[in-house]
Amino acid sequence: MRTSIAALLCLAATGAAAETEEKELPISEVVVVGTRSESPMLEVPYSVHRIDETLIRSDLYRTLPQALSRVPGVVVQETSAGQGSPFIRGFTGFRNLLLVDGVRLNNSVMRDGPNQYWATVDVHALGRLEVLSGSAGALYGTDAIGGTVNAVSRDITGTKTDVFLRLSSAEESATLRLQHDQTFSDSLAMSFGVTAKSFGDLEGGDEVGTQTNVGYDETDFDLKLQYRLSDTWQSSLVHHQVSQDDVPRTHKTTAAISWRGTSVGSELVRDLDQDRRLTYVRLIGDSPWQWADEAVFTLSNTKTEESRFRLRSGDRQDTQGFDVDTFGATAQFTSASPVGTLTYGAEFYRDDVDSFSSRNPVQGPVGDDAQYDLFDVFLQNQIELDDRTDVIVGLRRTRASAVADSVLDPETDAVIRIDEDYSKTVGNLRIQRSFMSEKLSLFAGVSQGFRAPNLSDLTRFDTARTDEFEVPTPGLRPEKFVSHDLGLKWAAGRHYGSATLFYTDVDDLIIRFPTGRTVDGDAEITKDNAGDGFVRGLEFSGGLSIGENWQLSATMTVMDGEVSTFPTSESELVDEPLDRLLPFTLQTRLRYNAPSRTWWTEAELLHADKADELSTRDQSDTSRIPPGGTPEYNVLHWRAGWQPGGKVSVVAAVNNLMDEDYRVHGSGTNMAGRNFILSVESRF
Repeated sequence: MRTSIAALLCLAATGAAAETEEKELPISEVVVVGTRSESPMLEVPYSVHRIDETLIRSDLYRTLPQALSRVPGVVVQETSAGQGSPFIRGFTGFRNLLLVDGVRLNNSVMRDGPNQYWATVDVHALGRLEVLSGSAGALYGTDAIGGTVNAVSRDITGTKTDVFLRLSSAEESATLRLQHDQTFSDSLAMSFGVTAKSFGDLEGGDEVGTQTNVGYDETDFDLKLQYRLSDTWQSSLVHHQVSQDDVPRTHKTTAAISWRGTSVGSELVRDLDQDRRLTYVRLIGDSPWQWADEAVFTLSNTKTEESRFRLRSGDRQDTQGFDVDTFGATAQFTSASPVGTLTYGAEFYRDDVDSFSSRNPVQGPVGDDAQYDLFDVFLQNQIELDDRTDVIVGLRRTRASAVADSVLDPETDAVIRIDEDYSKTVGNLRIQRSFMSEKLSLFAGVSQGFRAPNLSDLTRFDTARTDEFEVPTPGLRPEKFVSHDLGLKWAAGRHYGSATLFYTDVDDLIIRFPTGRTVDGDAEITKDNAGDGFVRGLEFSGGLSIGENWQLSATMTVMDGEVSTFPTSESELVDEPLDRLLPFTLQTRLRYNAPSRTWWTEAELLHADKADELSTRDQSDTSRIPPGGTPEYNVLHWRAGWQPGGKVSVVAAVNNLMDEDYRVHGSGTNMAGRNFILSVESRF
């Protein structure tokens, strides 16, 4: 784990941003993701972070993945402008879990490595993001390995109309959102919002210049209805819809640029259309029965439609995609027990999958006529040993089943049927101790995680990474993980912070490796549960105020990891660095709040060491990772905000002030060069 001496010296003088005097310290704010019930972050025995709507708007983030970049232990890879995937504690893709208001967004077609699905949640429709870092299998089941993110819808507060406009020069983009909240009575309230986004070419730094074939259009819609049935029961209906048109995978096409030796793709067009619609109904009871302090029932339906068009040369073109219809039902209860507070319940999700391809009559990117079921029961007991010490013990039992009636056997070209069942029980043990009148807390814990093989693992017949083609692999086993955490949190006056040491043990990781054969010129890739290894590191965020108006801020991550793999088609395991391993990173901010609290300004410095701890597959990913690794970068941003009254807010920024050329490790395009961004928000 290499670090920059200059960056560490900078860290010694800084911490993470404190809010103004009138606001609660961020570390004292409430999150749900850490315990499945509302708890102050200072009292949650996990590394947890909260990103509020005000921070999303003031930092001018374009997508949900970008908004996670301020969290320690997270790096956001962007295959293209419309395809962002966070790496959390070394894991990405289907090894992180995304929830929308507690409803699973992950489904059985999510694939290994970075994917685009996290960008199908409209960040401008959210009230906050909650992040839990580390394995959380007992809390959330399969996929909760690197981290779990809960995207929470905006609350309805009174009657008002909100208009938000964001303009960006280097992205050639415009985002317009209209939202209206209406409170009809003490019992009935409604909100709806529409977001339209358009992105054009992307201007890189002074060396790269214009990056073409990166733009796309998106239209989003959301609706929330809340109705209080009685003093005990409250109901809600929520709908989120995102539609993306012609999102290019730029690095696979001839429009890609060669930067520091990266290769240029050979395809003329590779575009993706995506539609995702989530609708759920929720019923919440406040002390509905003598034995229950709270009851929450949720019925949900998520429809995911994906279609990819590829033009390779002349008339060599093809389309492929899938439709996934997911039904979900959950019931959660909270009750007092003789030794604490019990949180328990059951969850069920079923994916119905249809998959198609113009080049494959048997299946599309995953098996056709497929079904995937998840059924979980869980129990957590939060025990208060004394006024300062809490212990959390949790258990979850999961049963997963996968059935695909139409799968192409890569060796015989015959149509085969895949039918697999998995069962797993995982647990956690967490402890938190408060000191100094609850201004300081120490936490420690061990948490198991797991991931049941999904339809992507078992049946995928599709492009993997650069010049790779993945084929179906039945007979895989669940992956197993154990996370160990030791952390410290503090909040004193207007200063706060958190630091966490973590170690995640990896067992039976499903790894991809070449068979020695080729498919249409690409190396054929198969899979096996051969990956054993670890991820370890240090995450830090903290904050201090200087006088009444100045604040210093920083987040830092140091990480290392390796896993056993087959670098070639030879049957010889080799320990290699984890794919796309996050280098040492540091974010620092200096902020000034005017005494009148009507305006503020801040400077932000982003630093990342050279990412040169590369696996064999990283080295072969020549269209995204330069030879020898992704170069170190130091990037300076400047922002300022003005709120002359309670109804208008203006934020202006110059991101990448020095017009540096840089790329986040593993991304398919460079980040924007000098970028002038303006947002205006008006409330009526």
